Amino acid sequence: MRAIEQRVHGIISSSVEALGYELWGVEYNPRGRGSTLRVFIDSLAGISLDDCVTVSRQVSALLDVEDPIFEEYELEVSSPGVDRRLFNREQYSAFTGEQLHLLLRTPFKGKRKHVGLLSEVLSNEIVLQVEDGEYRIPFDILEKVRVQPNG
Repeated sequence: MRAIEQRVHGIISSSVEALGYELWGVEYNPRGRGSTLRVFIDSLAGISLDDCVTVSRQVSALLDVEDPIFEEYELEVSSPGVDRRLFNREQYSAFTGEQLHLLLRTPFKGKRKHVGLLSEVLSNEIVLQVEDGEYRIPFDILEKVRVQPNG
């Protein structure tokens, strides 16, 4: 997680949880005037449009006060969806046995993109079952990881 995403997460996490939601993750895409801050929320009951609006209002007010991002950006609040991105180690453990799409910061076995079955989550790496065997991929080179929806 980048520093700005960590800062935003720290600012909004307790408020999102106080509203009854899990803060699944924060993603910031800087693009000048087209920058986007995405806040992903989840709950056992699922996420509705009204839930997103409620959280968006709260988060927007907090970020207006704290002002952690110095450029213009668009705030989006949504559910993580079925092809959810994984943001932390605890989330990986919940998806053991699922198919993952990985984008890495640096090449591993000559590639930055990998697809495989998550078989184990260790302290510093994940174990991914792929066609030609098993890869042990360190957490620190994972850039973006998404769960492949079933069906």
